[in-house]
Parts: sequence; structure tokens; C-alpha cells
Amino acid sequence: MYKNKKIIILIIISIIVLSYEIYVSFYLKWINFAILYSDPYTNEDINAISTIIENRINRYSETVNSIYRFKLDPIYLSFDNLQNSTYELIKTKYNFIIGPDYTNQINYFMNVNNIIFISPNSSSDFLINHPHVFRLKTPDSIQGKVIAKFLIYKNITKTITLTSDIEWSKNIINKFNEEYSKLDGQIIEDITYDPNSSDFSNVIKKLEIKINSEIDIIDRNKYAIVQIGIFETPSLLNQISKNSIIRNVTWVGSDALTSNLVLPYFQNLTNCFNDLTLYSVSIVSSNSSNFLEIEKEYNNYISGELDFVQSARYDACWLLAKTILNMNSINVKDIIDNLKSISEGYVGITGNCNFNSFGDRVNAYYNIYELRDDIKNKSQQILSYDLQNDIFTIISNNNIK
Repeated sequence: MYKNKKIIILIIISIIVLSYEIYVSFYLKWINFAILYSDPYTNEDINAISTIIENRINRYSETVNSIYRFKLDPIYLSFDNLQNSTYELIKTKYNFIIGPDYTNQINYFMNVNNIIFISPNSSSDFLINHPHVFRLKTPDSIQGKVIAKFLIYKNITKTITLTSDIEWSKNIINKFNEEYSKLDGQIIEDITYDPNSSDFSNVIKKLEIKINSEIDIIDRNKYAIVQIGIFETPSLLNQISKNSIIRNVTWVGSDALTSNLVLPYFQNLTNCFNDLTLYSVSIVSSNSSNFLEIEKEYNNYISGELDFVQSARYDACWLLAKTILNMNSINVKDIIDNLKSISEGYVGITGNCNFNSFGDRVNAYYNIYELRDDIKNKSQQILSYDLQNDIFTIISNNNIK
């Protein structure tokens, strides 16, 4: 008798499981999002955030009684070489893509009209406008605006700009010049240099001559050097002599300096700054309770901070999923027509994700970092900046060695 009951129970369980599988197969509609990522992110990083996103979105989809469920497929792309096989896979299998990370990768897809892209990291001002492309990182030139605001906040009204001879740097400096002039700041010299050089002695000499001729020792705190470069910046600073006068003025740089690609170069130099203080501006997540909750869950899978790009992947998936669920449609044109309006009401873990008419993010939060030799890991946050409301907030920190 007991054996028969056990068999009956197993049959009932099998029927329930089979019924659910039939329900899933015939009623639910699965949508695949391709998560395109590049260095410095790894499979472990992407699998962690993808698992969190997939679980949370599908739970939400179930609570709103939608027939749609979502599957995230991580796909690695090299920075500068998109393989034909990968391109064809993406183009033929997916309509919804989170990525790519970089603008040059997006340009591969400019002739594709049946795919929606939301990039978490592309920020070039030179991206060709395309109605299918949305970006959750503000354009690079906005850094120039934030740097200008920061200098005026510190009552620094005279500046020398030191710009690497590449379009990315020039674009940031052009925006800086425009905004700084509006705020009654004065640019007393504009120096351009070759970022591929290994010897910056001539550049350093020009700076020293200009500062010696312009700056009274009493007024040094009213002057700054805005240096926009990338990999060459640690080497340039390291070549400045310990007693040079240009160590006595404020230096400010871009988000590249505190990125995972450049900061290690500073950390590998024992006395890079020699009492010089350098600031860096960088777009960041909102630090809201929602962000902290997601970061805590992320740390269950992988240690380390949940950075802006990973957070933007999270928000990008939610924006797409919410638009699909609200429209009850997976038609690409329907999604494009409604994604902007959905973004206006969506506040994610990176903050307000409102897109403008070009598909670029309008509002964001920035951190101001201080880089010095006596700070652990060479970098600490000192200010946050709310771009939408034009508000700086002081961050208390005790990160001295």
C-alpha cells in the first residue's frame, strides 16, 4: 500500500512538472538580451551582474502577469576588433543589446536597423547620431563642464590648460573653455602636447616659465592646471622635479585618471606626486539605498565595488524590459518610440536615466577624487556633484596612510 502511494505521488509530481514545462513552452515568450562587454571586465564580472538582473526582472515580470521572460547572454568583444562570426551572431540572433562598451564598436552596427542598443560606457562626442542607439554615460565633453564648475567652486579663477593632442582631450577642453568663460574664469595659456612622447621636459619647462611669470606666490591657490590626458599622465607627473613651482598649484584631470586602466600606473609609482595634489572627475552611480542593496547582492557573487559601467548595465536592462512590459510588445519600432518616455520616469541605481533627443543621458552624478602619494591606493573621493541640480556635497573621508 505504501509503495503504491509513493508511486501515485511521483506520478502527480511528474504531471505537475510536465504541465509547468508545457505552460512555459507555449504560454511564456522568452526574450534574449545580448550583454556585450570588453576589457577590463571578465566573465565572472558579467555573469554576476547578469544573474542578478535576470532574476530580478523575471520576478517583476511575473508579478505584473506578463507573458514575457528575459534571458541574458554575455558576449565578449575585443576593444578594437569585432570578429565577423561574432558580428553575424549578434546581427542575426538579437534585437536587444546592452552594449557595446565603446564607441568604435557601436560604429560596426551603424547599418543595422532592427536592433536596439543601450551602451553602458560609450561616451564619445563623435558618435554618429543613430535612432537605435542610446547611451547611459554622459558624453565626454560634459566632464569639461564639471571641471569648470569644480574650479569655480574652489574659487580658482585662472587656469592653464594642458591637453594631449587627440580629439577626445580636445573636445573635453573645448567644453571646459566654454563653461569656464561663462563662469568668469580666465584661461591664461593653452598648451598641447604629444601623448605618445616619453620625454615631457619641454612641456614641463613651458608650464614653469608661464607660472613663474604669471603667479604671485601669495595667489597660487587661485590658479590651476587642467591636464586632459590618459596613459601618459603618470609619466608626465613623475618627470616634474620635486622642487618645481608647478607642484604648488592645483591640478585637475579627467575620469581616465581614476579608471581601472590608468590608476594602477599611479599606484606603481612610489613618489609620483611629491606633494602635488591632482583631482579627477568621474561619473558614478547614485549611492542610493537601491544601489547599496544591489551592490551587496553583487558581492555575494564577486568581491569588489559595483562600478558605474556594471550599474549602467543593470539600468539598461531594466529600461528595455520595462518598455517591453509597458508596451506589451517586442516590436523594435514600438520600443524605440517609447524608450525615451519610459526613461523620463526611471530612476535607477545610476540615478535619473532620462535620455535626450539624441539618445544620450541628460543627468548624472559625478565624484571628485583627490590623488596623492599619502592616500591609500593613491585615490579618495572628496566631493560628489549632482549635475541636474548643480550641487556639490563634501564627502568626509579618512583614507590617509
